[in-house]
Amino acid sequence: MIDVSGALDSAQALLARAFDRLSLPRSDVLAVTMPGLATSAQTRQAACDLMQALGVAASEIDIRPSAEQMLKDLNHPFARGEPVYDTTFESKLASAPCIPSGSPTCTAG
Repeated sequence: MIDVSGALDSAQALLARAFDRLSLPRSDVLAVTMPGLATSAQTRQAACDLMQALGVAASEIDIRPSAEQMLKDLNHPFARGEPVYDTTFESKLASAPCIPSGSPTCTAG
């Protein structure tokens, strides 16, 4: 499994190439993108496009609900609609991928 951010990341291409060299199907690579509170539509689409171009199995886990819940539980101002992007906000963005949630398939397009 690899995490796909949508940024220009050689790790995904390297892993796909390693599968090629081992004569393994790229579809055996599970690539997961995890859009969060700061993920733009463009970045999300880039991740989906990259997975499709590499021919890997694509999945998406939307971590926004878990990040929002953590901020609510912490009574963070962002949870009340205030534009506060402090270190607590940033740490919840980073830790949200560690919280299990659903795993619908990423749709390109």
